[in-house]
Amino acid sequence: MNKVTLISQNSMASYVFTMIFVNKHYDKISSIFIIDLISGESISSKIKNLRRLIKNSSIQFAFYKFFETQFYMFVLKLFKFLKKIQYSKIEDIAKSNNLRVYKFKDINDPEFIKQINLINDSNFSIFTTGQILKKSTLDNLKSYPINCHGSYLPKFRGAAQYIWYQVYNYKEFGITFHNLTHEIDAGDILYQKNFQIPENISCFYLHYLIAKNWGLEFDLFINDLNFPPNTEAQDHSQSSNLSLPNSEAFKKLKLQNKKIIKISDLKKISYDLKQFQHN
Repeated sequence: MNKVTLISQNSMASYVFTMIFVNKHYDKISSIFIIDLISGESISSKIKNLRRLIKNSSIQFAFYKFFETQFYMFVLKLFKFLKKIQYSKIEDIAKSNNLRVYKFKDINDPEFIKQINLINDSNFSIFTTGQILKKSTLDNLKSYPINCHGSYLPKFRGAAQYIWYQVYNYKEFGITFHNLTHEIDAGDILYQKNFQIPENISCFYLHYLIAKNWGLEFDLFINDLNFPPNTEAQDHSQSSNLSLPNSEAFKKLKLQNKKIIKISDLKKISYDLKQFQHN
């Protein structure tokens, strides 16, 4: 059996993928690594990296990412308190399924690579984290790294596709599982699929659907996953690259009356939470 190691974080998208995948394939998971949302060993270094995020995007996007994670994690804690679900964080999911858990603040910490390379029963490492791996980190990783991406590559390389889909009025979104390389989202493709974007959807719920389909499609994909995997090279001449959403992107969303999040999103995700944690 080809076991995998999950490299996750306590964010909405990573939690959703982990919840669905563990629910269906806990026996195929070797360990779970949980990485902090923002890199840095100290509070000051994390603040510095947060400022860099704001500088490279916008205060609106930084606020949205903070709100998205805090809102979703609050919903999880509330539902667990009300005994509607079992798990409010990835640590709960791992513990309930007797999976090994490791925590790191920085994904490029040499101890992270040292620890993950000690795991002998896993051929693949599945990444759903926001922190970017340095080339030196990837070069020292023994297992085959797979990244979960929110577009049909090579289109829309980069982050926050769920914002740009809405800005550009796209009718479809995609997901891709690809080899993680030091070039952003440029690795060989293992699996990809397109989906229709529902009408009048919020950016938050579109992001949720991307993560949900990561989990559902990986459920199908893992049964055909062999080591080494079958891959297809990307057509780099057809690639397009996304920047982080700037203030102009949020202005366009407002002009188009596109919502960042809706109250009705809570009802939709709460139904899924109960389904995926009790099947």
